[in-house]
Amino acid sequence: MKKSILVLALLVVSLVSFGQDAVKGIGKFKIMETHISIIDSLAQVIGKPFKTYYKNPDVYSTNYAFLELKVDTLNPYSSHHMATEFPNVRLFYIKSLKIANIEVKNIYIKFFEGILIEIKCESRQLYEAIESKYPNFSTDKEEKETTCVIGGSNDARFAKNVTYYKKWDSEYVHANITSSFNYDSDCRKYSFDYLLIYSKEHNDVEFLKYDLKLRQERENNKNKSKYNLRDL
Repeated sequence: MKKSILVLALLVVSLVSFGQDAVKGIGKFKIMETHISIIDSLAQVIGKPFKTYYKNPDVYSTNYAFLELKVDTLNPYSSHHMATEFPNVRLFYIKSLKIANIEVKNIYIKFFEGILIEIKCESRQLYEAIESKYPNFSTDKEEKETTCVIGGSNDARFAKNVTYYKKWDSEYVHANITSSFNYDSDCRKYSFDYLLIYSKEHNDVEFLKYDLKLRQERENNKNKSKYNLRDL
């Protein structure tokens, strides 16, 4: 009997530990918990209401502190790649915000039916804090060979783009820190990194398929209109 109780106790501890190691969000931003009403309080903290924007924002400009990003239906490829026309989905961009006393930049928060489903942001200090708080992550590495030319010469060289991933998974939420080191066409090295947390139930693949189908339908209708005009 005592042995059974001990086994049960160990199981409970194991389950609690697993729950503690699941990254569900940052600060007040919790996946599948935070309501879109947080936008009002964010406007007060930032000091201005959000503006609706249909293009890909210049993250280096001070003119884009708080935006709602939407798709430009006339030129969708000029819009931000995370923006979607999927029903009941809204995407917001915040240039900079302090979260748990950490400066976090280029924050994208996506809501579906008023509930937060995705966060993407940048902050080396935040990455370190997450890795310290949730040390049980898996790692992955991706390498891809490319060619580049130094200084506009004809001297083509091989280079290797490398991306590292640190991943956390729970039943409903996936989180990863991506660090990428690449070479451009002139063999200049550049890097970028970001934290991404999202609901497994609602992912960008589903939204992308919807948008592509919508764009194809618009293109087909446009071609039909041109064809009909030629017959006049």
